[in-house]
Amino acid sequence: MKILLIKPPLDLFDFEVASIVPPLGLAYIAAFLEKNGYNVKILDSVAEAPKREKVKDNLYHWGLSYEEINKFIEKEEPDIVGIGCLFSSQFRNSMVVAKHAKENGCCVVVGGTHASANPQQLLGSENIDFVVIGEGEEAMLGLAKALEKKGDVKDIDGLAYKNGGKIHTNPKTRYV
Repeated sequence: MKILLIKPPLDLFDFEVASIVPPLGLAYIAAFLEKNGYNVKILDSVAEAPKREKVKDNLYHWGLSYEEINKFIEKEEPDIVGIGCLFSSQFRNSMVVAKHAKENGCCVVVGGTHASANPQQLLGSENIDFVVIGEGEEAMLGLAKALEKKGDVKDIDGLAYKNGGKIHTNPKTRYV
């Protein structure tokens, strides 16, 4: 099973500057999954292309274009795409990345601060299959194992998902 973790590009106002900070949350998850035998890659959209392009008025897009991200997903052919949605201001960018991943046939998982606070909002999208609440290491490992074995996800701590058109949220009870 191939897993791709993506830090989406940023949309910032002209007075803001994108800082290139390693996506530590994604790195922790990747290391944990690799330790358990999974093939994992990280795509840091901002670090890969620290450029800015004007979107409109005083709003700028920092990082890879959505087309470049889509090409990367197509090339890698991951089974699971995990997207870090840390800030509510970057929700739209995460949703665009999720759409591209879903169009490429990937299972789409979103985590991060915004996702943990708003799992129902994210699961309202047809492009998102799962939301990880809180730390993602154990939940992502449990999810990867369940998907691999076509098993049940109802007991994965801190995982929100859709089943039969309804949103289910497994409470977060264990912390790393």
